[in-house]
Amino acid sequence: LMKNFSPRSIEASTKYFLTQATASMLLMLG
Repeated sequence: LMKNFSPRSIEASTKYFLTQATASMLLMLG
């Protein structure tokens, strides 16, 4: 994977993934 894998980048990617999942879920339900 990536060489510089810091907890900050993991947190950022997790928040981004959760945001995308929530948005897609709202679009599907709406």
